[in-house]
Amino acid sequence: NLFLTFIAGPVPYPEASDNNVTYDQTYYGNGGVPPEWGIHISLRNAMIQYGPWADRQRALIQNFMFPPSHRNTEPSPILQPGQTRACAALEMYIEFVSDLTLRIPLREKSKDWKYTSGMEEMDVNASGFITRPYGWIDIKAAAGSSIKMIIPTMVSATGYSNKLDVNLVDVNIQTSVNYASLLTCKKLKVHANMETPLVWNAHRTWNFNFAVSHPEIFLLRDHVFLIQDLVKDWTADNTTDLTHCIPITYKMQLKMNNAMLYLCVNQDNIINNPNVIDDNGKHLI
Repeated sequence: NLFLTFIAGPVPYPEASDNNVTYDQTYYGNGGVPPEWGIHISLRNAMIQYGPWADRQRALIQNFMFPPSHRNTEPSPILQPGQTRACAALEMYIEFVSDLTLRIPLREKSKDWKYTSGMEEMDVNASGFITRPYGWIDIKAAAGSSIKMIIPTMVSATGYSNKLDVNLVDVNIQTSVNYASLLTCKKLKVHANMETPLVWNAHRTWNFNFAVSHPEIFLLRDHVFLIQDLVKDWTADNTTDLTHCIPITYKMQLKMNNAMLYLCVNQDNIINNPNVIDDNGKHLI
């Protein structure tokens, strides 16, 4: 792991510098590129479990440590010659030097009927308690994958934007539906630009761009139910009163290069090995 910060000096005076000194708002008057401030983290054999429940705990901790002010933001003042130069953003870079597994556990609302219909159909452990397995989605990637986040520390005349870049290599997404691959691809890239205007409750647009290279998708109807359960679980207990509501428009763009979608069309919908092409009738898109 590496923590990087530059010890900033004063903003140079134009007459005291041989270089081209710029004092425009792009660099907040730093006289050039702002000093760097960042964190570099390397992970090996990473196993990350993060789902709707963990995200709710994250929100509680974040609101406790950094409570929202619900007040308008003022633009950062332009630095003047002689003042100490300032960092404009915190850059966090996470690299995976070996395989990565991200597990998303979730509650399967669509299967509630199975556990309320009758006690004789439920699984009972050695202690006599009823057990119910959770659903999950595993996102696996190979070495060379990375995540980069840019968190601004200075505010321009229009606000600021948090940026996220995810680059995953040799992706394999598996689920609890059949423990087989739902999606495989060579590369998966995500770029997110989340803007925040000066007015705290003003409308904002968050852009998410997904690029998938050579994906193969083996889609079953139960996969659709699992994704619906994930959305329901992630949005459960997420209520905001109108006084503190912030309108956000999410724009998502998906680009797939040489995509192949396999849909099983077996007789009587009997599917034993969904990812074995020769064992099933397939409708290829």
